[in-house]
Amino acid sequence: MITYEQAVSQKRETVLEIVEKLTGAGAGKMDAYALIASETGKSSTWVRRIIGRSPNVRIDIHDALNIHALHDRLCARLVAGNDALAASNADLRRQIDALACAHGDHSEDPASRRAPSPEAGASTGAGRPALPPALGPDAPAPDAPGPSVLGLTPTAPR
Repeated sequence: MITYEQAVSQKRETVLEIVEKLTGAGAGKMDAYALIASETGKSSTWVRRIIGRSPNVRIDIHDALNIHALHDRLCARLVAGNDALAASNADLRRQIDALACAHGDHSEDPASRRAPSPEAGASTGAGRPALPPALGPDAPAPDAPGPSVLGLTPTAPR
């Protein structure tokens, strides 16, 4: 049997995880709180009280279900976004390989010029051509997708 305090603690951890994922995607903390609040039909203050373990906050069953549903939607969108990035990276690798072959670099198989996979160890991938400056390790980091890119835009409170 689970007690009310244990249920609140579990949902608090879920709210913290949602905030962490949203801030990792480029949203500010207050924006993450506002998004959670709008998706649960509560206020940002209510979200801050949950995070701060306020004894004056109550999580009803519909609130817990809304938090759970938001977490599931966010995870699904992040997975879909990661899959899209992986496909984009594979496409860029094919383009780089095609450019390298077009410029007379026929010394190796294009697949052997790619970065070594974690399973392959550090011994593979020698002789890879240098990446163009826009793709190299010193390139500026791309802008992180914000919550709107993840399909999570704050809506008016219900």
